[in-house]
Amino acid sequence: MATTPENRVKAAIKKWLRDQGIFYWSAAAGPFSTHGISDILALHNGVLYALEVKAPGKSNNATPHQRRFIAAVQAAGGQGAVVDTLDAVKELFHASCSTRKESDSLKT
Repeated sequence: MATTPENRVKAAIKKWLRDQGIFYWSAAAGPFSTHGISDILALHNGVLYALEVKAPGKSNNATPHQRRFIAAVQAAGGQGAVVDTLDAVKELFHASCSTRKESDSLKT
């Protein structure tokens, strides 16, 4: 994998998810996959998280398909966001867990 700014953010996110013991995967994008599927999908305490990862400072660069995918996950009760830092992911998980009083299950 090339060491691009986006890939460095993805690697940091995946390491944090592993350290938390959170189940995650990256779906292979291609002609037969869902258009706009997020880069990283994770399950934590029964909630699906869709993380569309961008290079730092590029979080406004999501495509319409990517934004629709995140909106569909949210409409189904999941969480999703376009993120460009590990801190943005931590904030998403902590905010979601604190609403359900589960934030103690996450390490910083």
